[in-house]
Amino acid sequence: FCLYLATSADNVEAGVANRSEIRALFVHYPTYNNNPDWDQVLQTVQDTNHNVLIMEILGNSFARYPSQLFDPSMRDHLGEAIQAGHSRGIEVHALMLVSLNPPDADPNLRQVSCDGSYNDWLDPCLPESRQLLKEAVEELVTNYDIDGFMFDYIRYNTQDASVSDACRQKFEAETGITPSNWPAEVCGGGQYNNEFMIWRIDTITELVADMRGWMIEIDPELEFSAAAFQILYENGNYYPTYTRRAVGQDPTEWIEMGLMDWVSPMGYTNDPDRYAATHSGCIQYMVGGPEGAVPIAAFTANDLNSITVSQFQQEIAKCREIGCDGWAIWRYGGPGDNSGMTPDIRDYFDGVSLPDTFSIGSVQAFVGSTDAVVSWKSDKPVDGTVEYSTTPLFVATAKTDYNYQCSCQFPYYDMEHNQGDVVTDSSLDTTHAITLLNLQPSTKYYYRIQSTDESGTATSKVYEFTTSSGTATVTITGKVTDSETGQPIEGATVSCGPNGDLTDQAGDFSIGKASTGTCTLTAEKRGYVTYSTGFDYPSSGPYTHDIPLDPQKIHIIGSLVDEQGSPVQANVTIYEQGTDNVIAEVQTDPSGSYDIPIIPDVYDVKLRLAQVSFRVSSVDSFSELRDLINGVSHTEDRTALTVDIPESEHTIQIETNMPQRVFINGSRIAAVSSLGELKRNTYFYSNGILYLKIHPDLMSDCIYECCENEQRYYDKPCGVNEYCSANNCGPKIECPYECCEDEAIYLNKSCAATEYCSDNVCLEYAAYWGFDEGSGSSVYDSSGNDNTGSIIGAAWSTDCISGSCLQFDGVDDSVDVPDSESLNIDGPLTVEAWVKLNGPWNGDYPGVVAKYWPNGYLLAVDDATQKWGFWLRGGGSVGLFSDDQVEFGGWKHMAITYDGTNMRMYVNGTLQSSTRTFTSSIDSNGIELQIGRWGMRYLNANIDEVRVYRRALTEAEVQAHANV
Repeated sequence: FCLYLATSADNVEAGVANRSEIRALFVHYPTYNNNPDWDQVLQTVQDTNHNVLIMEILGNSFARYPSQLFDPSMRDHLGEAIQAGHSRGIEVHALMLVSLNPPDADPNLRQVSCDGSYNDWLDPCLPESRQLLKEAVEELVTNYDIDGFMFDYIRYNTQDASVSDACRQKFEAETGITPSNWPAEVCGGGQYNNEFMIWRIDTITELVADMRGWMIEIDPELEFSAAAFQILYENGNYYPTYTRRAVGQDPTEWIEMGLMDWVSPMGYTNDPDRYAATHSGCIQYMVGGPEGAVPIAAFTANDLNSITVSQFQQEIAKCREIGCDGWAIWRYGGPGDNSGMTPDIRDYFDGVSLPDTFSIGSVQAFVGSTDAVVSWKSDKPVDGTVEYSTTPLFVATAKTDYNYQCSCQFPYYDMEHNQGDVVTDSSLDTTHAITLLNLQPSTKYYYRIQSTDESGTATSKVYEFTTSSGTATVTITGKVTDSETGQPIEGATVSCGPNGDLTDQAGDFSIGKASTGTCTLTAEKRGYVTYSTGFDYPSSGPYTHDIPLDPQKIHIIGSLVDEQGSPVQANVTIYEQGTDNVIAEVQTDPSGSYDIPIIPDVYDVKLRLAQVSFRVSSVDSFSELRDLINGVSHTEDRTALTVDIPESEHTIQIETNMPQRVFINGSRIAAVSSLGELKRNTYFYSNGILYLKIHPDLMSDCIYECCENEQRYYDKPCGVNEYCSANNCGPKIECPYECCEDEAIYLNKSCAATEYCSDNVCLEYAAYWGFDEGSGSSVYDSSGNDNTGSIIGAAWSTDCISGSCLQFDGVDDSVDVPDSESLNIDGPLTVEAWVKLNGPWNGDYPGVVAKYWPNGYLLAVDDATQKWGFWLRGGGSVGLFSDDQVEFGGWKHMAITYDGTNMRMYVNGTLQSSTRTFTSSIDSNGIELQIGRWGMRYLNANIDEVRVYRRALTEAEVQAHANV
């Protein structure tokens, strides 16, 4: 049969900003990509799960689209890319080389150096320069539906430019300084050199503000970013004022002024450690303004020809580890790139965890005198947090101690985050609302929201609201229901002007107004048509107004026929994603057709025929539904399925008996032992369901006696007591060591139940740091695995559980342990530590023990809930929290066990009430283990007796260790 699916909807929800992870691919044009195939390029952007394409498309002497200013005959590269990108849900951002290469027709626009020579950079002091840039960006934004604009080369070329007559006049007018000997007195060594260097910054910042303003007048929804110089990092030190003085570029000031939505520092290197150090400085100093921290999307790679796949993937891991908000890869190579200058980007991302990202937006606050409802939306079910305070959450602190190669006091500032109160809703949803209670009347509050899932955290800017005064004199109540079923709708936002409420489980709402009047009464909930009506309340009331919301339906439409074109009778069922809760169900009509109206969401779709059923997971009805299943034939001993596979992989579930063999395009594929191990072109069978993950890139059956980890062939094992060597099977021999586990040559030989095998030796611990050295810069591992840690700043202390221990200051102290096989635990484990919290910490999740991101394990404090937390990550993440909030000043024995399925937390030997399950891989290969921190999130505590086991301790064992 053939399956045809289509969608229709009356309303389309606008996209929202603030992504959980920025994933941008940069297309360098026109130097190399002179004739790209934009449809192929954007398909690859989608296939690698990126969400932004950055195009080098505009300069002040060229445009790579038909431009009346530069070249009206140019091929419309930008228009083609926008069409290809938007049809796939990919944002397209235009990048402009702002200052580089003025038009040859007007060399007088160039910058002037102190020696009187010209350089090929646009002089920002000239009104003619600004007019040229204004016309260029206005033409771009007027004619093209770009999603964002990136500034590049928006700076001076050298430290001694520009000293043109226009810059002299502007300098004198804006500073009140009139040099008697221009330009000598403002050039290097001159009397006013420092004042001139500081003033130059203002001219560039002013240009950024002007260009942004010109475009915002045309398209207020544009997003702005900058390719900026990174914070200089040399010999272990950061110099945040260097680029301000050297080239007049100050992206931190642009952020503080609210001109940037995100920044991409250009910290190019093929050294992952230097990459991490450089961008850590950018995260520290390019932090934000009163509206909060803006995302840092690190420019990565520079040129794929100069970086290996391993180095590249380590840099992506470092980016996530240090807390940057994503990346911009310079530059794209792959399908559609006809230059042949850059390797295929897909090879570099093969194996990198790229869960679907999400965005947040539509932030609102409905206020009363002592409470407020904060609501927002996300395009994926995620959790939510609101942070709020009566004082600004971010405050600029002036600094004058950042000097670089001069005796001057070159000014700078830091943005300090003043932690507010936090309210968290851990339930997963796409429409969010959190009520803030016990507020003060007539008081201004600052707030921001955050949502998190396995792809990262999306953070809004800082907003404001002011509570009303006194007690409400008018009350408006009512109930919100589904207009078709009459059932109450929980979580709908109902507002009357600036006041509002969130409906409870019964669908009820109550809104207080300080005085009589009129408003637009509005109710909204994702999946429903927004209700809006004029509402009068001329007296004190009370008023009652019930609101029916109409479901916002789309239609899943299909037609099932067999190979001869005859109708096929089938049952089509729509399930709530990941559950067996039926949303809608229909039987095909005599012609094989069906039409199912449903509320837009992500569902599982099941087709049930007489002999076999197929279930496709996670079908997003907001996007175009793919025609995945094209045909099927079924006999007593054989089922054949024809599938139209997109470039990205899909999982299909088939209800069937135990399969004997599974083939894709005639090639037999391998079985895996758990759903968590399911990868491309493999299958997993459990409880009557065959889980099949399919991908266009196929491997072939092994043509030898055996195959192991072949690139071309699927693995083909030998017998239970045989091993594979050079594609031939041979008998294994007895283990000559203390133990053997899964040896290539030797038969297995086990350790005792309380031990594990490492390098053929039976050990109790994966690592054990007693911290009893008492001095020195290293801590030694007593397990026998040689996991020696380096002390970074932490001080030795005698306030300990046993002997000596380490005190961590919560600012920059840690113990760092290199990656090792014994610590790369991909199964049962236990993490134990004695911890005494001393005071406030640095970061959202300050770590006790961390070997985390993109996979691994983390014991930390959850800043949002102020509780102990433990996370496992790999193919998703799961968190576990203590019953009570943390306390300062007393020692706590922390133990977390994981038996391969169940996670448990013990505090002082007491099992906490919350337990979680987790079945994915947590292999943390390549990640160092950190004690006293996770990334740049540092813990203020004394820590002692840290143990890591490759098994789950029993409750009795944990209690014995806690009762020392």
